[in-house]
Amino acid sequence: MRKSDTWMPARGLTAGLAALALAVGSASALAASQAEWYAGFGVGYSSFDLDDSDLGAILAAPPFGLTATNFSHEDSDIGYKIYGGYRFHPYIAAEVGYVELGTASFDATVSRAGAGTGSSNTDLKSYGLTLAAVGILPVGDRFEAFGKLGAYVNRAKAEFDIYPPPLMNSTSETDTSTDLFLGIGATFYFNESVGIRAEWEWYSDVGYEDVTGDVNMLSASVQFRW
Repeated sequence: MRKSDTWMPARGLTAGLAALALAVGSASALAASQAEWYAGFGVGYSSFDLDDSDLGAILAAPPFGLTATNFSHEDSDIGYKIYGGYRFHPYIAAEVGYVELGTASFDATVSRAGAGTGSSNTDLKSYGLTLAAVGILPVGDRFEAFGKLGAYVNRAKAEFDIYPPPLMNSTSETDTSTDLFLGIGATFYFNESVGIRAEWEWYSDVGYEDVTGDVNMLSASVQFRW
């Protein structure tokens, strides 16, 4: 008795489904083998891009009511960070962190009608939480490049010190905002558990009230994975 003419396509379909199942299983096993937790801490150099005129507007408004001139500023500082993440795919991870971007300092000559002339020193500090999606490109067993995009919950603290009397008004104010941040970098692992990460990050609209600007941070971190 002759076999049905349909047995060849059926056999081919069965073999194809089996191969597909094997490929999916292998990919899932690979992804599972790459899944890992990681954490790190580091130090960096932060550069603030802030406008003196924005601070002048703050000093002109209540409760200060001052005219500010002759600005000078120090817009770079040392920053710190800690972070942790979960790599649930060879090329994708989710990451949270805490970062201190440092302090930008402003000096100015201030005056008020009937009260004379004095000096003002303002320190603007920024720190907060980050949440990002991370894309990873492995290059061999020890090296990988990455890029990340996420949100920065910025807690800014402005400290005003104005002197002498009767201009004196020392106070501090805080402000919270959520803005975009992104970064690129690379990690080199010395062994299966310990590596070093170098990265550049850009934080948008960091600051207090209308005194805002972008911050760039270059950092190096020690990173652990397990």
